[in-house]
Amino acid sequence: MYNAQEAEAAIAIVKKLIDSGDLAGLGDIGIISPYAAQVRLLQEEYAKVFPSSRGVQKRNYLDYSEEDKMDELEIRSVDGFQGREKEMIILCTVRSNTRGEIGFVADPRRLNVGITRAKRGLVVLGNRHTLSVSGVWRDWFKWVDKNKCTLDEKTSM
Repeated sequence: MYNAQEAEAAIAIVKKLIDSGDLAGLGDIGIISPYAAQVRLLQEEYAKVFPSSRGVQKRNYLDYSEEDKMDELEIRSVDGFQGREKEMIILCTVRSNTRGEIGFVADPRRLNVGITRAKRGLVVLGNRHTLSVSGVWRDWFKWVDKNKCTLDEKTSM
């Protein structure tokens, strides 16, 4: 399962974050998605926008040198990101449909991992209408609204 529009948006956000100069480098950013197909698509989009990147990432984070960790955007599955943090996290939820089918994005453990990996900033990309089928996501959206944390596509960063 993948969402090309979300993948393009995620990489555009990475570019804006890097261009802002507020982060040490790409190594401060992680992109998380619950779907392997989305992770692959994100890596392809990343290689297009950042052609000097190495493209394919090492399978095991333990194989990264300290230099790799500082220089390379990390794109992983939710399960693959468990136990680690980044300054900025972009969470791609992928699901967008009129039937309200969200699959294992409804798993509260995956949501927990996805939204708790960021030290300074979190961007969640997704279709609010589709995700709101889940009670866990509805509760999260209530918190987001209460704290005025919502940006829409018309809002610039």
